Order: sequence, then C-alpha cells, then structure tokens
Amino acid sequence: HGPDGSLWVRRGKQTWAWNEQASRFVTVTPPWKTDAYDARFAKGRWFWVEFLRGVHTSERTFALKSSEYPGSDPRSFTEDETGALWVQDFESGLFRYDGDRFVKMPGLDAKASGVAVDVERKRTWMLHYTDGLTLLREGGKTERIALKELENMRDLLLDTNGDVWVGGWTQLVRLRPDGPTWAKQRFLVK
Repeated sequence: HGPDGSLWVRRGKQTWAWNEQASRFVTVTPPWKTDAYDARFAKGRWFWVEFLRGVHTSERTFALKSSEYPGSDPRSFTEDETGALWVQDFESGLFRYDGDRFVKMPGLDAKASGVAVDVERKRTWMLHYTDGLTLLREGGKTERIALKELENMRDLLLDTNGDVWVGGWTQLVRLRPDGPTWAKQRFLVK
C-alpha cells in the first residue's frame, strides 16, 4: 500500500497505484530508482530491497552484512499484526526492524519465506522455504513442524481462529491444534 493507503502494484520498473475515483490503476513514480525486488510502505516511509545489494529507505541504505542489516540475501517484507516490519532473508533467516536497524530473530537461520505473529496466542510462526514451520512461543521455546511434502513453500497465513495455512508447490496445508500436536488438513494442488 502507498502512503495514502492506495494499493500499489509493480512489474519490473513500472509502478501503478489504484485510483478510487477513476476506478483504475494509474502510473506513479516510486521513490526507488532501481528495479525493486520488493517494496513496502511502513513506519511512515518506503522500504525496498535491491536484490543482493541492500535494503533501502529514501533516507538511508542498510548495507548487507552490516551492523544495521546482518543478513546477506533480503527478499521480501512482511508487516505483522503488531505493526512490526520483518525482512525474509533467503540466506540468513528473519530480521525485524527495531526503528534503527534490522535485528536477527532466533529460530530460523536460512531460507525464510514467511512470518506471522499470533498476538492473541503469544506465538510467532516462521516459514522455511523447504523444511516447514518453526513456532516460537513466548519465553523462547521453539517447535519445528516438518512440511517437506509441500516442497517449496512461499507463504503462510494466520487466520482468526489461530489456524495456520501454508502454501507449497504440491499442496496447501491447514494446521490446527490437536492436543499437544498439530492436525494437518491437506488440499492437493493439481
């Protein structure tokens, strides 16, 4: 979403914003000059990833492997239910923006492809591209949920019931609490 709340879409170096009055997308000039790999308006400013070069805002650049951004392969942004901004880094895991720098989060060390914070249940879900989920509970306890049968996993969704949906190349899986474990409801992709 753009600064005014409008929906922005990108394709290569072209960017459009939804114009409600005209009921169509109109061309806009983004703040980035390169082909942004991903971009998000959060915390009152634009953030964008320049593939294998760094994370940027209009005010500054967070260099890769620096104290401000310790990762090496940022791919995409997520803003969670608390308003925190996250970077999924394919080589280094997950980083959360603390207002000044991106802080490495424990529990996932590589191939991050999604994150969701369940505020009500005080837990954070972290998605690994090929292995599955890591659940980080309040107090730092982690639990791993293997989902290798999905092959490559691109995203997860936390619904209002606290169920987690994970999309992979071969299946969509819905995880629900089932006593001390998790029930998996599978939807095959054909």
